Amino acid sequence: MPRAAAAMMAGVLTLGTAISGCSRGLFPVSSANRPRPCIIRLNAPPSAVAILVHRDSASSRAELDTVLLTAAPNEYLFVFKAATGKFLGSFKTPPGPALRGPVPPARIPPDPTQLQTRNYGLEIAAYDAALQQDRAHLHLRWIAQLTVWAGRIMSKAAAHRMRGPYLDSEVHGLVRGIAAAAASITSLEHIPVINLSTRVILAILGLQQVPTASPPHLTGDLQGVTVVVTGFTGTSGQETTWRTSFARAGARGMFVLTPSTGDELAAVVKPVLSGADRPTPNRPGSGC
Repeated sequence: MPRAAAAMMAGVLTLGTAISGCSRGLFPVSSANRPRPCIIRLNAPPSAVAILVHRDSASSRAELDTVLLTAAPNEYLFVFKAATGKFLGSFKTPPGPALRGPVPPARIPPDPTQLQTRNYGLEIAAYDAALQQDRAHLHLRWIAQLTVWAGRIMSKAAAHRMRGPYLDSEVHGLVRGIAAAAASITSLEHIPVINLSTRVILAILGLQQVPTASPPHLTGDLQGVTVVVTGFTGTSGQETTWRTSFARAGARGMFVLTPSTGDELAAVVKPVLSGADRPTPNRPGSGC
């Protein structure tokens, strides 16, 4: 996905991220009993994504870029090299931007006249319009911050390292990466102030570089983790075997994307990380 298109998608998807402050009926009141502006902030509950990326695969790097550009505030990311399991870095999204919201209209009197009621309705409409404009501005600021942040990570963790046609893309390297990813998530969950709940994803980007006939024998704890793999080119029977392997490791659910359905990655990841919905694994062979 082109970077500009991914950034535009980030703007659409982050609309689901909570914006706190400035809602009608909850106008902040100053000591003079007059409404005052409040602060509106882009925020989201803590979430985590452990990513295994093939840095020598253009499609895998592009998918990593998509995950980064659709991230929400308060999101933790651990990046590993899929071929060897090597740790490439841990990152956290920037704090959600905030700005001073519009001043709400003064409260309507207990027994208003028809003119006061009409004027109050017009003031509320103007306030709602200003608030909507500020929220749109907030999302634009977030996209700008996210694009800069994602660019830094791509230069660090996904720099092109061409070493031949995936000479070290082996299942045992993938298993090491999955085990390291599970350990990173577990360590994060042990921090008292971070409550991930089920907002955790293990993303294996570019599975076409791993022999699908040899599913990994997993020993790591993936309890509560939703697994997403892209680039799966195996048969439906092989897909079932892969699903069984991850289910035995405790995975909460699994999404399998083929090369033709890889553009659905962001749509799969975002609901899980926001806690909006329990994932329904796609059927073997169906894409997503």
